[in-house]
Amino acid sequence: MCLVWDMPRICFGAAEQEYYRRYTRWFGREGKAAAQLCAYALSKYNDWEERINKWQSPILDNTDLPAWYKSALFNELYYVSDGGTVWVDADFKSRPGHTPVSPAVVNPTQQVQEYGKFAYLEGQEYRMYNTYDVHYYASFALAMLWPQLEICILYDIAAVVPYEDAEPIKHLFDGNVDMRKDAGCVPHDMGDPDDEPWERVNAYLVHDTVNWKDLNLKFVLQVYRDYLLHDNDLQLLSAMWPIVQAAMERGLKQDTDGDGIINNCGADQTYDTWKMIGASAYCGGLWLAALKATCEIATVLGEVEQHDKYLSVLQLGKKSYQEKLWTGSYYRFDTSSRKCSESIMSDQLAGYWYLRASGIEQDVRSLLCRIINTSKRMSAFS
Repeated sequence: MCLVWDMPRICFGAAEQEYYRRYTRWFGREGKAAAQLCAYALSKYNDWEERINKWQSPILDNTDLPAWYKSALFNELYYVSDGGTVWVDADFKSRPGHTPVSPAVVNPTQQVQEYGKFAYLEGQEYRMYNTYDVHYYASFALAMLWPQLEICILYDIAAVVPYEDAEPIKHLFDGNVDMRKDAGCVPHDMGDPDDEPWERVNAYLVHDTVNWKDLNLKFVLQVYRDYLLHDNDLQLLSAMWPIVQAAMERGLKQDTDGDGIINNCGADQTYDTWKMIGASAYCGGLWLAALKATCEIATVLGEVEQHDKYLSVLQLGKKSYQEKLWTGSYYRFDTSSRKCSESIMSDQLAGYWYLRASGIEQDVRSLLCRIINTSKRMSAFS
C-alpha cells in the first residue's frame, strides 16, 4: 500500500511569494501527480529499504553501543522531515506588485539553484526557520547525511549577512525598538512561516540579536566544518571567505577591553535567559575556536596577512581566557562578581567540539571529567 500527497505549491502567511516543492522538478506543478508518485514509490521501496538497512546495520549490530544511543541516533531524525519542514526549488512566483528585496529570496548561487532551499522550524512551539544558534547543534544530521542541504542553508545564511533591514521591531525583553537586521550580523533565524521566510529574517522577538556574541562565531565554525565534510570544497571556502571576515571583524569590535576575548553584556547568546557578563566560558570558548578556524581557512586560501592577524588575536585570547576564567579544573561561567560566575557550564566545550569535528584536537579529558562528575552529583539524568 502507498499513500502520497501531491501538494506542489507553498505560500507562507504573508503570501508574497509562491514556492514549488522540490519534487515538482520531476513530477510537475499542477497537483495531478499523485498516481505517478505512488507508482514511483512502489517501484523503489525495496531499494529504499535495502539502503536503510545497509546504513543502520553497522550501528544496530554494534554491541558496544547502548540501546538508547542507537534509538536516539536514528529515531530522533524524524524531525528533519517533521519539523514544519519545507524543501522548495529556488525559483518562485511573486504576488503581483510585490518585488522581494532580501538576497536570501533570490539566491543565484549554483548550489541553491541546483539543490533548492531547505528550512525546518526550531520547534513546533518556537516557530522560526533555521534558527542558527541551535542549528549549530542540530546541523550535524544534515552535514553528515544530507550535506547538500546543509550547504544550501549555509549559502542562504551567508547571503543575508551583509544585508540590512531597517524595519523597526519592538523586542519583548526590554521593550526597546531596534532594526530587524543590521549588516555584518549572522541572522538569528530565516523567518516565521506565518510571515514571509527568507524575505524577513529575525522573527525572534525576545531580544535584539544584532549584538549577540555567538551567532557569527557559529557561522565561521560551520563554514570550516562543512568545507572539510564536503571533500575540501575550495569553491565553498572561497565564496564564504568575505562573510567569514565580516563576521570576525564584528567579533573584534565586541572585545571591548582589548584582551583578545569578546565580552558579553547580558542575555546575548543562545542561552537567552542567562546573563553573561564580561569574558565567559561559553562565548569565549566559541571565540577562540572561531579564531582558530579562521586561521585554518586563511592558510588554505593563502591569506597570509589575515592568518597572522587572527593568530595574534588567538594567542592573546588564549592567555586571557586561561588567566581570567580557569579555576584549576574548569572555566568559570563568566568574570562577573555574581555568585553564578563560579558555575560550571557544560557547554563551555561547544567551540572545542567543532574543532575536534574538524580534526583539531587537544587534551580536555580532565575538564570533561569535572563536568561529568559534577553533573552526576546534580542530576539523576546525567
